[in-house]
Amino acid sequence: DDSAIRRLIPKVGMVRGWTDCYAHVLVATGRADLVVEPVVAAWDVAPMAIILPEAGGRFGDFSGRSDIRAGNAFSCNASVYEELLGTFR
Repeated sequence: DDSAIRRLIPKVGMVRGWTDCYAHVLVATGRADLVVEPVVAAWDVAPMAIILPEAGGRFGDFSGRSDIRAGNAFSCNASVYEELLGTFR
């Protein structure tokens, strides 16, 4: 269901097409605030469950769990985490 993505798009300043590990690294290094992937494989995001919290950000699936096998994922800086989860609910 992509309804959460449709609700999120008007709230963000820019939408780009970088996906998988590179996009999440952009968040971990402070070059992006948020990455949302509605379809992702575990091997594309496996290190992010460790890297993002260490960098001061958050990583999880659309329910907020840090589950690399959920099939969807997000990375974000801490300041947008609660609002992002509210969009997914």
